[in-house]
Amino acid sequence: MHSLFIYLAAGSAIALYASLGVLAKRVFADIPGFSFIAITMFMLTTLSGIAAFMYDKNFQMSSLTPSTWGWVVLFAVTNFIAFSVHLWVLARLPVAEYQIMAVVTPLIGGLLAFLILQEPLSWRYVVGLAIAAVGITIALKK
Repeated sequence: MHSLFIYLAAGSAIALYASLGVLAKRVFADIPGFSFIAITMFMLTTLSGIAAFMYDKNFQMSSLTPSTWGWVVLFAVTNFIAFSVHLWVLARLPVAEYQIMAVVTPLIGGLLAFLILQEPLSWRYVVGLAIAAVGITIALKK
């Protein structure tokens, strides 16, 4: 059983990620998409670099295997594409509609975790996907 703190931390992360759509849409009105990505990623690089120097003192880049580099590159490319499409969509949809569609995120994540990490997958994911699909359809019905 996980401690309450882990669930509070997870809830905080989810709430912070949910706020990013609103913040991005607000800033996106003043800064073009790729410039916005470049500026925010520069800031993220700076902040994470400071945190790495403070907390990851034993990490050695030379310890990374080619396989690990492949996964890192896949993560970076996927993140770039997702961020780019995210901004493009936010310029065209209300944030609430976009966030409603994101209800399938844990289901997609669960399926990918099963395929890539061999984490257990149960019938509840299939049921959840069906419920999410119905919910999205109801919420977005015009």
